[in-house]
Amino acid sequence: RPSRRGGTAMTDLSDSERAAMRRVAAALLVLFVATEFAIGMAVRIFFPGSSDPFTLSGAGSWYLIMTTILVLLFALYERLRSSFVVLTIVATLLSIAAGIAHLSANRIAQGEVKEYGLGLDGLFINAGQLIHFYFAWSATILALVYSRRRRAEQHRRSAAERAAHGAQMRAVRYQLNPHFLFNTLNSVGALIGEQRDRDAEGLIRGFSDYLRTGLKIDPMSDQTLAEEFAQQEAYLAIERVRFPDRLETDFSMPDGLADALVPPFVLNPLVEDAVRHGVAPSRGRTRLALSARRSDEGQLVLELEETH
Repeated sequence: RPSRRGGTAMTDLSDSERAAMRRVAAALLVLFVATEFAIGMAVRIFFPGSSDPFTLSGAGSWYLIMTTILVLLFALYERLRSSFVVLTIVATLLSIAAGIAHLSANRIAQGEVKEYGLGLDGLFINAGQLIHFYFAWSATILALVYSRRRRAEQHRRSAAERAAHGAQMRAVRYQLNPHFLFNTLNSVGALIGEQRDRDAEGLIRGFSDYLRTGLKIDPMSDQTLAEEFAQQEAYLAIERVRFPDRLETDFSMPDGLADALVPPFVLNPLVEDAVRHGVAPSRGRTRLALSARRSDEGQLVLELEETH
């Protein structure tokens, strides 16, 4: 469900993607708290007079408040759908508020309100390191959220493109040129009218085989060049009944290229256009030469040469 706010289009995450992001966020939460704890212990060890003595109640309240605020910030950032500039401003203000709230809550929990007070100016100055800490958390979580959403958006776009390509290939697979169908039926009728029953029966059989082969082909899988050439040869054999004196065909494919893989129906547009716009309106003889070769750069080159 995409949403657009603040000039940025974001895509909501699925349940599995949201669960994966929360697992990563939980790991980051442990890392952040452990890092802060390690820094605090290092300061107390190497600079014993620069901080208050370590107490279990003080440490417990300190990290309980910290963990709670980090979780609340993550829950908020997970739901934001704003532009980068707005998010930066919001993250900055929330980091300042989180640092001041942390220090205020800890003083209340430790009963240090009378000693240090809760003046906003003093709290802002003393919470400087905490503000930096929460801003680092905000930046990390926002980067995580954005990267997950961007990855989910790319996955959905890729899936949509694959689905569109598959639909297009299936449309090509099931597409039958109505002119080709009508002309084939007219050819059958003409052969029957001329009492060429054997030829009409052969044309019907060839047309049936052509349709059966086309429907069997998986549009999402490659086929060999030999199979592609056979498909076009069957098509031109049917058209040759309409133009017995005007259509001549020639197929040239080296043995080493017979197993080369190509997308199915890759030659259909060329061959159909050649018959429709080259053979049909021409009064003389038309030669369609379909060939394959390997270029000097190693590429497979397919050519349809039309000669009147």
